[in-house]
Amino acid sequence: MRKPQDPRHHGLKEPKKVMSVTTAIYLADLDVDGKVSLQSVIGAWAKAVKDHESQGHRIPESPYFDSGSYYGRSISLHYKYEWDNVNYLAEKAEYDEAIATYESEMAKFKAKEEEIKINPPNLDQKIERAKQRLANLEAAKRGEPLPHPEG
Repeated sequence: MRKPQDPRHHGLKEPKKVMSVTTAIYLADLDVDGKVSLQSVIGAWAKAVKDHESQGHRIPESPYFDSGSYYGRSISLHYKYEWDNVNYLAEKAEYDEAIATYESEMAKFKAKEEEIKINPPNLDQKIERAKQRLANLEAAKRGEPLPHPEG
């Protein structure tokens, strides 16, 4: 019996009630434009707020400026927006079911391990088969016919 795999370690994440994304509005390349007017910043922010509110998003924090120099000097306005996860209950039920299944399989696995510790399987056959394989390997190494042919 193989040990069950924890789904949380293989991509399953607990669903969130509130989804959030951090994004940016590129304002200008300072190498080319040289400066950014306050009016364009206010206009870009007002448009972003209007667009997100029309989609039912919330902006929980104030925006902040960031300047980068990766491809030259640029300035952008970064902010975070969030919204309610409409599929939360279905995703949560699916998540809970996957975790419950894993936990029950793990309990069965541990019970089986305990049983093996109390009543170990007959190892004589496995030991005998390992000796036969070893004899075959040694014979093959010496170039002799196999004493215990595989079959």
